[in-house]
Amino acid sequence: MPLHDGPQRVLLYGDVSPNITDGSSIWLATMAQILSGIFDEVHLLLKEDDVTGRVLMPVRDLPNVTFHPPLQARPGAEPSSSRESLPPRRAAQRIAGLAGSIEPDAIVTRGTDVAAFVSGNDALAQVHWAYITDLPYPADRLSTNNLTKLQRITERSHRMFAQTEDARSYLESIAPAAAGKTVLLTPTVPDQFFAEPTAEDAPLGRPLRLVYSGKLARNWRTLEMLDLPRLLGELGVEAELAVIGDKLQVDPSAPEWAPSMQEALDRVSRGDVPGVTWLGGMDRASAVAQISRADVGISWRSSALDSSLELSTKALEYSAAGTPPLLNASMSNRMVWGEDYPLYCHDDPVSAALAIRDALPVLADARRAAAAKVAPYSLSRSAERLRTSFHRGGALPDQRPTGVPTRVLVASHDLKFFGEILDWMERSPAFELRIDRWTKLAEHDTAASTELLEWADVIFCEWAGPNLAWYSNHKKPHQRLVSRLHRFEINGPWWSQVDISAIDEMVYVSDYFRRRAETALGLGTLSSRVIPNALDVLDLDRPKLPGAEFHLGMIGFVSFGKRPDRALDLLSALLEVDDRYVLHLKGRMPWEYGYEWDKPAQRHLYLDFFDRLADDERLREHVVFDEFSPDIASWLRGIGTVLSPSVDEFESFHLAPAEGMASGSAAVFWDREGVAELFGADLIAPTLEDARDRILALRSPEAREEVALTSRQRVARWDITMLSAAWSESLRRPVPAEETASLAPAVS
Repeated sequence: MPLHDGPQRVLLYGDVSPNITDGSSIWLATMAQILSGIFDEVHLLLKEDDVTGRVLMPVRDLPNVTFHPPLQARPGAEPSSSRESLPPRRAAQRIAGLAGSIEPDAIVTRGTDVAAFVSGNDALAQVHWAYITDLPYPADRLSTNNLTKLQRITERSHRMFAQTEDARSYLESIAPAAAGKTVLLTPTVPDQFFAEPTAEDAPLGRPLRLVYSGKLARNWRTLEMLDLPRLLGELGVEAELAVIGDKLQVDPSAPEWAPSMQEALDRVSRGDVPGVTWLGGMDRASAVAQISRADVGISWRSSALDSSLELSTKALEYSAAGTPPLLNASMSNRMVWGEDYPLYCHDDPVSAALAIRDALPVLADARRAAAAKVAPYSLSRSAERLRTSFHRGGALPDQRPTGVPTRVLVASHDLKFFGEILDWMERSPAFELRIDRWTKLAEHDTAASTELLEWADVIFCEWAGPNLAWYSNHKKPHQRLVSRLHRFEINGPWWSQVDISAIDEMVYVSDYFRRRAETALGLGTLSSRVIPNALDVLDLDRPKLPGAEFHLGMIGFVSFGKRPDRALDLLSALLEVDDRYVLHLKGRMPWEYGYEWDKPAQRHLYLDFFDRLADDERLREHVVFDEFSPDIASWLRGIGTVLSPSVDEFESFHLAPAEGMASGSAAVFWDREGVAELFGADLIAPTLEDARDRILALRSPEAREEVALTSRQRVARWDITMLSAAWSESLRRPVPAEETASLAPAVS
């Protein structure tokens, strides 16, 4: 991270030509505009010189945007313009050179190859925000080499961008390092392009106006759409079509297509295609002005693109301008425009014409609905979301460095509950961080630990295990030792080896477990505080998939004290009423934990559990085992209710239902100590019937909306931004004895 006191700067590069008007070049211009309202300085590096000036015209007048040419000019040389284009490797080299001089707080790139080179540079990777749009989907279309490249980018980049929720989920599934660090960067429409929808349905006294704006491409059905006025005429609807665009895309799989498209455009230009006008290329503002005069925008594409993870910027522009778009009924489109939107069609011209004709009586409703659905994609609202993401990602820090950072050493065998805190510490100028990774609970490299110990101001032992025993006996008098106790450690055989007098502070995840630990271990005299497990509520807050209300989830079901059998009881009760319910058990299987599977009682309980599934066909068909993976936020999109059936001694906090609640899921708890104190007594189901009825009630959309709001509000206090002050205080630099003495009052 750059540690400077100057202006906040961002370096932006897109592997796109500014001289061709398409979605990627419009993205570059829009991104520069958004970033100019977030950072003090925006440095825009161009892939090639901007010769036409058409796309980047709105950016030229922004006072805090500096344009950098593809090639660095020699000192004293006259500026020149050329169409030489930067290849990805040279672009990364140019980015490195610029970064060395401007010290950006963030580097934003678009394009896989340039992202691979930038993330390969250790210094650049620390501030790299990579936007990958050309993801082959489904995964079997992704080559091994490209998958390896993508995984390396996600592992090394500071943050990733994804265009849609589906794209984010897909990226996190194929590149696990992307989980928790991928930010939504949706297509955006400038605020001035939004218009008040008119109340007119079918036009009176004039032809129906259709418009298409964008690239001329085979899968965009631009050749077939030229036939729409004729087809609509046969259906009794007089119509005219205006086509905007001059980028003719060659399709290697159909080399005859581009010549056919060009021939058709020539016929349109000669006036040989009744009802069709070709307007050529336009700047974005002129195109939107033309769109706003139309009744329907054409955003109909080949069914081959129905599985696309991207969203059409043009369809958003149509909607914003008050011109409802004709769309394929793809999942991505239905997630935005809704299931009941009237202008969906199939992949053929007749279906498109019929959809337009049938929508004419409700065109005003479609216009209003489309405008409302795309309101969140305005530039101002997108900028608000991005500002928050850059702030949480450390590019817009709350504080600039003041003094020497505290050197914190984190020692642990398992950091699964410490990820958000580590991420926060890594981007905070107040800390310098190193990690002593123990290979097992009681195994570590003694020489490495000793070397790290010499460096540290503060030692933090995540889990109060043998790591605490070792460091409590080796810490220096000037060092501060802090440890966090979760649950299992309370019965650990290592406590006789712990020098309790060397511990400066104990951290607990809940008050009730602090009481238990202090009583059981005699730690009541130690300084202590409660800091609950941290959540990234922004990452977890994602829209639910259709039908999620019928899916129950448990995250982790080992050991048997988690009581997966209770979840089966609840599922069985639900299926008696409604056969749409499914239980998802996410995590590793019990035999993957040798220390649990080797316990005869545990193995017997699990064998009974699996025998029950084998003997009950109805249950078996409604239980899904989802393998362990880090993409919990993505998985929770499909879960309507999270279950917490554990017994008393197996949870000190239970992060899983908290994550579910942050995602907008309902939560059902079985009664045990600490639940009422942490989550609220109202979430405890006293009986199986009560748990069943709570879940059945969520079939109502209104009930789901209310529960989602309440759930998110209840766990917002555990967001890392709310807990960071407590961690700053706990991991503070120890005050040297001489400073303590100097602060003491004088004795007279």
